[in-house]
Amino acid sequence: MQASHSSDDVKQKELEQWLSSKLTSDWVSERMASHLNEDVLAFFASRNSAGLPRFKLMENNLKLKLLVSILAARKKQLTELSHHFLTIFDVCLKIFCKFY
Repeated sequence: MQASHSSDDVKQKELEQWLSSKLTSDWVSERMASHLNEDVLAFFASRNSAGLPRFKLMENNLKLKLLVSILAARKKQLTELSHHFLTIFDVCLKIFCKFY
């Protein structure tokens, strides 16, 4: 079980670093929206081995930029990935209302 936990932590950090590299210098929400895909959103919409939402564990600046990027998503992305967007928005609402 411990190996799974550290594997989750490594994947979390790798995806955060990837997002961070995409969200730095000359960041444009439309450009980032094109990188939002099933794998990335499924990961951040899921929970880690401790049961915490991965999105909650992200750095605040990454959370904000990811949310703004979702708003710039194309109609096709909104349709195909809406379940992940809704999960992430639900986590945001719970963070804001201090449910986590």
